Amino acid sequence: MKRFAFALILGLVLIAGCKKKFNEDNSNVISGDFVPVLSLTLDIHERTININGSFTLTATILPENATYNTATWTSSDSNVASVDGNGKVTGKSTGNCTITASAGTESDECIVHVVPTGAVDLGCSVYWRNRNLGASTSSDAGEFYAWGAKEPGTTFLRSDYLNYDDGTYVYTAFDNFHIYDSVTYQIGSSWRMPTKAEVEELISKCNVRESTVNGKTCYIVTSKTNSDISITLPKCGVSNSESTYYWCSTFGSNRPDAMLLTKISSTPKLQTSSYDGWCGLPIRPVADK
Repeated sequence: MKRFAFALILGLVLIAGCKKKFNEDNSNVISGDFVPVLSLTLDIHERTININGSFTLTATILPENATYNTATWTSSDSNVASVDGNGKVTGKSTGNCTITASAGTESDECIVHVVPTGAVDLGCSVYWRNRNLGASTSSDAGEFYAWGAKEPGTTFLRSDYLNYDDGTYVYTAFDNFHIYDSVTYQIGSSWRMPTKAEVEELISKCNVRESTVNGKTCYIVTSKTNSDISITLPKCGVSNSESTYYWCSTFGSNRPDAMLLTKISSTPKLQTSSYDGWCGLPIRPVADK
């Protein structure tokens, strides 16, 4: 009887000495001290970055003394954006993906949009590039192209305006214009020339003012929905005192379409027009969203 009483007392002491804890998945187990994660919150939930651009996410885990208080990071598509063990996100290619931080049973997400380097979101259906094709700054004219030419030029003659592949005028092949897109040929498939419709959209969704940038006369095109976002279009190329033309990829009724920078009654305007394809004009690239 004494032995039984001693064993009973010892068992009660051992049970009283055990403390309930949770596994990492918060399932119940008996043993040791354990503090479960109650919440995990990221400091950023959506971000747009350029290819090769990066930013670092911070995960706040509560309580601070949680047993599993270090976040585990994953990307829904590491080909679009990767994330390392410290929450640093790096853009890899254009597209969208979700970065997830997890600890215990808690998690939070950040949606990442990766866009081509130099892309500006003016609230349009496409991104507009922050500088002209071949330009090093936003106020530089860049290179000049005949419509559909793969290479830039310095002098432009009607007699020289031939398709570089088969000697036929580009005018006869505008239905397959992607073959002749100067932008795509020069800087890759992420970028292309804008269509007439995309220029018209730019006009409808942005405000325009004239300004001097780096000593050059330019048009500042600003988003109507976010006045902090703008692009700079330099007055350059085939120009007189009031107008400049930029190529579009669209072929009009008998000539290629163009974006026209001009003034009407001293007020700066963007318009669509057309121009002779053999002439050399600057180009402002766009990228699909």
